Amino acid sequence: MLKIASYYKVKSDWVGCGCSDYWSDLIGQQLPAMLGDVKCFPRPYAVDSHHTKDYEISDEDFDINYLQLFDLPNRRPTGFVYSIISDVIGLEYEFILWLDRVRPDVIFTVQDYRDILIDLCKSFNCRCIYSPWCVGDYPAEYNPNRDIKALMTGAIGMCYPRRTDIHKCLSQWKLPDMIIKGMPDRNNPPMTLEQYRERLNRSRYYISGGVWDFEIPPKYYEVAAFGACLISHDMPMMEQSGFIDGYTYRKIEKVEDIPAILESDDWINMGQNARQMVLNNHLVSNRAQAVLEAYYFNG
Repeated sequence: MLKIASYYKVKSDWVGCGCSDYWSDLIGQQLPAMLGDVKCFPRPYAVDSHHTKDYEISDEDFDINYLQLFDLPNRRPTGFVYSIISDVIGLEYEFILWLDRVRPDVIFTVQDYRDILIDLCKSFNCRCIYSPWCVGDYPAEYNPNRDIKALMTGAIGMCYPRRTDIHKCLSQWKLPDMIIKGMPDRNNPPMTLEQYRERLNRSRYYISGGVWDFEIPPKYYEVAAFGACLISHDMPMMEQSGFIDGYTYRKIEKVEDIPAILESDDWINMGQNARQMVLNNHLVSNRAQAVLEAYYFNG
């Protein structure tokens, strides 16, 4: 059995699959445990999550090592090294420092696949592989009894311009049978994780927007896994990730497109199609398989 080391940060109290519970639980613990005999090395989650203070790498040898960005270890581990990144926007310098210290074999990117990220990895002889966000917690069965017409949650402002505009319009329109709960302050979520998931499992449609308007956020995969039909603008990598307009989500060009979609029954088939797409391609087990394939490729 392969020996696995996982160096990750312990979770905070943020809500949502893209926040620190995702990185510590799913990526830091569940995924490595699927690779072999894992030994975990958790460390505190920084206030800004981008500390550059050294932490110790174990003297024990491992076949595969996962190192969470962007903290700097005191040295490169022996064996195969991989990490997973969401994007490098505003963190190019920290990423270069990390690449130079760690010299990873592979970086899996879950949403950012721009040339700058690919080129930075190449400059340190590191492969960069697009491997979208994955889902670990979802209902065992699809719920066909959905009494909430549409749900909209998640962070607004800053790196979510179109989502913020949509939230503003929907809040003003006050359409019936909708729950609009944007999160301008990440430290004060408008509902608990349990409330969010319960409402998501009752929603026909889920309305959202991308990160910086061009990166697919983790929420899209979570929404699909719960069987709600996503309403979103188009972004690069949507089709490659499985989001096909008219089959697994509904594309909008402008916010005024939303009311007509909400009156349709598109959610019935598209929600179920999207759920099956995630169950087939975007579970943590799929990502574990990708890590093993990269490891044996490097072999």
